[in-house]
Amino acid sequence: MVTYLSLVIAATKPVWLGEPVSIEKSGREMMVAVDLSGSMEARDFVDPDGINVRRIDGVKLLLDDFLVQREGDRIGLIAFGDDAYLQAPFTDDFSIITQLLNEMDVRMAGSGTALGDAIGVAVNHFEHSDSANKVLILMTDGRDTTSNYPPIDAAHFAGENDITIYPIAIGDATNVGEDGIDLDMLDRIANYTGGQVFEALNGQDLVDVYKALNELEETLFDSYTIRPKVELYYWPLIVSLSLSLLALVIAALRGQSNTNKEI
Repeated sequence: MVTYLSLVIAATKPVWLGEPVSIEKSGREMMVAVDLSGSMEARDFVDPDGINVRRIDGVKLLLDDFLVQREGDRIGLIAFGDDAYLQAPFTDDFSIITQLLNEMDVRMAGSGTALGDAIGVAVNHFEHSDSANKVLILMTDGRDTTSNYPPIDAAHFAGENDITIYPIAIGDATNVGEDGIDLDMLDRIANYTGGQVFEALNGQDLVDVYKALNELEETLFDSYTIRPKVELYYWPLIVSLSLSLLALVIAALRGQSNTNKEI
């Protein structure tokens, strides 16, 4: 009877609930805007093998490393050329961001550079964010050509909405002409929003960017409580098996005893 009862109890899979444990997910929300204009075709970015590659390919290399550093954060993605487009809202699933980046190429959004419009798209998207620190990272050469919204006006608007812009100038700042980098424009954008401009000629140039971002206060994204479960079914199962084994041993001993008496 006890054996059967123990087996029934084990079959119900009883569990013990531990003390409540609070789980919190916190991080930072950042929007990354990638320049896909014709000037991003220039080959003045140095890859890890020391080979000059296109600026857009340099951006992809930089962002691959950037995403590794941003565990726990939420990243959004904007692409801009003649116009600016939101590619991905804030997400902590970086595989989506990586896939979209891999599909990006020069001129797929037009040959122009709508830098101000890209800032405007970011500001609009941050409108629904409760993040303590709103950050826009501009991966560009900074030479605006087609914006409907002038970059400086857009930067003022971003600053008024507590958005900090970190422009990252991609390529060689000594280049002139169509492939030239407008560092002055990027510096003004950063200053208006309390950010800082960085130059990236290779994959090692983002160390200071990581330091600046890591100093930003994190925002609590989600909070929930769980009670850890400890399975208890094996205790009555052990009792049942032990009693069954004991019954078999007793039966065997009785059988052996009866055999000896008959002899």
